[in-house]
Order: sequence, then structure tokens, then C-alpha cells
Amino acid sequence: MQCVADGEDALEKALRDAFRDAVFTNDFIHACGHLHTCCENLGLDDEAVRREYRFLKGLLFRIGATAVIKRLETRYAASLAVSTTADKELDYLRKRKQNMNYGWLRRNGYFIASGHVEAAARILVVRRCKQAGMHWRHKNAIRISAILAYLRSVA
Repeated sequence: MQCVADGEDALEKALRDAFRDAVFTNDFIHACGHLHTCCENLGLDDEAVRREYRFLKGLLFRIGATAVIKRLETRYAASLAVSTTADKELDYLRKRKQNMNYGWLRRNGYFIASGHVEAAARILVVRRCKQAGMHWRHKNAIRISAILAYLRSVA
């Protein structure tokens, strides 16, 4: 089993309690957002930010967060010391690096982003709620979706 999430500590704790043997993964796109904000706050010009982010995003995709953290801490130690925002964004990667081994995850057939799951859930809900002649109240649609999700998860 794999759990893909955005890195929220409380969510990960709850999932780890429920699914001890699962593979935990931080959503790649979410991690890239933090990486981009970190790059923007290193004090580089716009072109250098673009180049560095692109390189680091590729490194994150091919290897994982450990390589990205090492590069940022080695090359931009002074900038990280000055910019609390950049250091805070890098802390996001530091704290969750064990869940960001994207190269290993991809080689072993795991997902690295949650978009496909979100799209599938959206399609399933839309198919149920938009059948011919159906009209739904929002709270009733949520309730029936929860029931269907439960039934599918135990089957």
C-alpha cells in the first residue's frame, strides 16, 4: 500500500498509525512548490532562479530530496543563513526527505504525485452525481460519496 500526501504532519501520523507497512510519499508537485519558493528567496536574479529551480527539480525527480538539500546547503549556505523564508522552505524538504526518494519510488512502480488519485475520485463522484435526472444537495452528495468510498475500500 502507498500513501501519497502533501506532507502535513498530523495527516502522516494518522496514516502511519492506521497503515504501518505502507510506503509514504510526499506529493512531488507540492514538494516542487516549496523548492521553487526556496529558490526565489536565495537572492538570485530571475534567470538564475529559473535555471537553479529547473536543475533542482530534475534532481528531485531523478534522485530525491537528499541530493537537493545537499546542493542547496553546499552552494547557498550564506543565502540560507540570511533568508529565513528560503531556510524555512528547505526545512520542509529536510523534515520529509525520507518520503521524497522519487527515483527509488519511480523505479519500483510507485506514484510520486496525487493528481491521478484526485482525478479518479473526481470522475467517480461526477459519474455518480450527474446521472440522467439526478439532482443532489451538496451535503447528500458528500454522504453518498463517503458510503461508496467505504464500500469500495472494504471490498
